[in-house]
Amino acid sequence: MEPDTRYTLVGAVVVALSAALVGFVIWLSAAGAASEYRFYTIHFERQSLEGLQVGGDVNMRGIKVGRVEDYAIERDNINEVNVTIRVQRRTPVSENTTAQVSRNIVTGVARIDLNTPGVPGPELVKVPPGEPYPVIPEGVSELTESANKLARSADVALDHLNALIGPENRRMIEQTLVAMRDFSAGLNARLATVDQASAALLAASQSLQRTSEQVGTSVQGLTASYEPLAGRAEGLLRETRVAVQRYAALAASLDEQSRRLGGTAEGALDVGTRELLSTMRELRRAADAIATAARRLEDPRSAIFGPRPQQLGPGETSQ
Repeated sequence: MEPDTRYTLVGAVVVALSAALVGFVIWLSAAGAASEYRFYTIHFERQSLEGLQVGGDVNMRGIKVGRVEDYAIERDNINEVNVTIRVQRRTPVSENTTAQVSRNIVTGVARIDLNTPGVPGPELVKVPPGEPYPVIPEGVSELTESANKLARSADVALDHLNALIGPENRRMIEQTLVAMRDFSAGLNARLATVDQASAALLAASQSLQRTSEQVGTSVQGLTASYEPLAGRAEGLLRETRVAVQRYAALAASLDEQSRRLGGTAEGALDVGTRELLSTMRELRRAADAIATAARRLEDPRSAIFGPRPQQLGPGETSQ
């Protein structure tokens, strides 16, 4: 019996030592894990936790520093969700650090971002009463902040709109609208007058165009009539020049003969000579008049339409 009792005692001791060894190993593991991480609690009440899962990422400055350990809805306030996170011990979680929920637009998976604005404060190590871990305050999500800014902008816009459509401004707007209506009516009336004037101007321009065409046709006809007349005038001028030359030669011959007769019979033919000289002077004046007419006939256009400005003498004007 004694050997059996001894073996039983030894077995019990071995089992107890094995259990103690397993417990020691588990304790060491837990202690090691606890030394590498710190646990924090976050109370989310204003942000939606849709897409948040146990094991989800906890990031700071875009770097993963931990994970979501657990979450539960508060029994006394169903709008509040208590989330427990585990972060690396060397993560600088300060008293002014806040937590907010962000989501991947494509997958919809949520994560928790830890933000420390400005200069980091003291390290967050204080555990509030009734809490198992230090509490990180809930921050404001970018979507909520944008919605708040939009709401504030809408409030300011509504205030400005209310100020704009006040009684005094309404009267001014009504007066402005009435003035614009009157101006539009006057402008329409002036446009009708302008249309009438434009139509009259168009009719006048068309009439002037027709008159110009008629004048052009008349000028062409006059030019066609003038060309034969100019030809006949040139022929007459040539004949007149020949006649003048012949008459001048005859006058010169008569003058010469008269001088000869005057020299031989000056005394006897004194009366006849004076009459002949008088006749010669008359012939000279007639020859000068014919020559003047011939010079004028050198330019048939001047003879028909009058002298040109270049042919007028000092103080003369065309009629």
